[in-house]
Amino acid sequence: MANGVNGISCLLYIGDNYATKTNLAGQGDATITHNGDGIEISNKSTGGFREYLDSIDGNNSTITSIDIALQLTFTGDIAQKAEIADINNKVQKSYIFDFIDYYYIGTFLPKLNTESAVREQAVTLDVTYFSSGSFQRVEV
Repeated sequence: MANGVNGISCLLYIGDNYATKTNLAGQGDATITHNGDGIEISNKSTGGFREYLDSIDGNNSTITSIDIALQLTFTGDIAQKAEIADINNKVQKSYIFDFIDYYYIGTFLPKLNTESAVREQAVTLDVTYFSSGSFQRVEV
């Protein structure tokens, strides 16, 4: 991963347009796990058979998933407070994970794993964002 702004390796934006990104919701260190697993959409009507989310380009390929684990440093910014509220409410939405040289964009579901409050240090939040549909990795 590239060195980011002030040594931060990932900038988290809310939205689905890299060209007009303005809603910075956090920044921190990130780890990306490429699962390669299909996104399962099975339900009772599938009769016990597993079904997976297919690509929309008609080539019969299954959309695979990634997880992005992000350690956010709490700043108290309004956009970050709103993002934390959405994380706690399990709100799925479009995100941009900007690594300066490239970015990931897509729909993700966040999960708060841990909060750390150490004396005389900023509070950090460990959040994992699970892809919940197609995503793209784009070189800048």
